[in-house]
Parts: sequence; C-alpha cells; structure tokens
Amino acid sequence: MKLTEAKLKQMILEALKNSSFRSFGIPTPDEKLRADLGDEMFDKIQAADPEQSEMFKQSFDSNYPRTTQPDSLADILKSYGFKYEGITQPGPKKDSVSQTWRRGEGPYDSFTLHILVDPTWSVPDLYYPKGGSRTIPFFLRYHIRLDRNFQYLIKKKELIPIPKLFDIDLADKGTLKDMETLVLKREKDNIIKALEELV
Repeated sequence: MKLTEAKLKQMILEALKNSSFRSFGIPTPDEKLRADLGDEMFDKIQAADPEQSEMFKQSFDSNYPRTTQPDSLADILKSYGFKYEGITQPGPKKDSVSQTWRRGEGPYDSFTLHILVDPTWSVPDLYYPKGGSRTIPFFLRYHIRLDRNFQYLIKKKELIPIPKLFDIDLADKGTLKDMETLVLKREKDNIIKALEELV
C-alpha cells in the first residue's frame, strides 16, 4: 500500500491525539510545579480544596493552566454603577483589609468587603476534632455588607479554612485578588441577588 501525504498526516494526527506531554519528554504542569516546589510543598497544595489548590498553583506558576474564573468583584459592582472608593488597612499587620465601593452621593448605596487572615481568631467547635487537640486551623475570615440607606440587603460573616502554606500578605495586590476570588466563588450568587434589589 502506497503511503500518501494524506495518510501520513492522518497517522501523525492519530499519534498526537493518543499521546501525552510525557511522550515527547515535556513535563505536565503538575510535574513541573512538583519539581520546582519539592514533593512536600506540592503534596500540601494537592491536599487543599480543589479551587484553593488551583489558586495556589497559579500563584506559584503564572503559566499554570486556568479554568474559567468568575468575574472580578470590581467588575460585578461596576456593572451595577458602583465606584471603587478605596482600601483601608485597620492595623499595622498585613493580614486584614477593608475595601469599599459606593453608588451615588452620600452613604446611600455602599458595598464593603473586609478580609482577615488570622489563625488566632476564635472559631466554632465544629472545626475542632471531637475529643482531640484544639489546635486552631488557619482561616480566611470575610465580612460582606451591602447597604441601602443604612439598611442591609446583605450582611454576612463567614470562614473559609485555608492551608497555611506561606505567609499571606494582603498588602500584595495579587494575594488580595486571590483571596477575593475565594470569597466570590462562594458568594457570587448572593451578592448578585442582593444587587438586583437595588435596581
């Protein structure tokens, strides 16, 4: 049987389709990250919640493949007419920030997101193993509030357990955005529902 150019192309495409990066000696993104970080750190990242694990991988490797991310909080609020008012850092530590967006003049419509990363905050008993050590886990604590003329359309305080992989500095814009993304993945529907009441 004569090997035509079309047949050769088809064979090459089949071989590529049935191959992986490994077939060509190219490490997968996870293999590359494991080599860069070491087994112990990579295993800690893998053990985290899948969304958190992906976020941490992206923070260590800017080329790590990304799944579809939710719109940013700023984009959502902007689409409802809110303008960014600014960020405040209540204390000298870099583990707590508040951000505010407002719509219109005065204090009528405002949205506040307060983020605190603190392993020493008192947490509910459900986060402690029964009868075990009361070692305090590491948490992202967030507080979101949407006000209309001093009445809350949404007011919520929640905790997200996160692995203590490295010091989290909320003064760093990239880290703050990562923490916002974790909050938004959990609260996006609630925030949009409350914003709809303003319209």
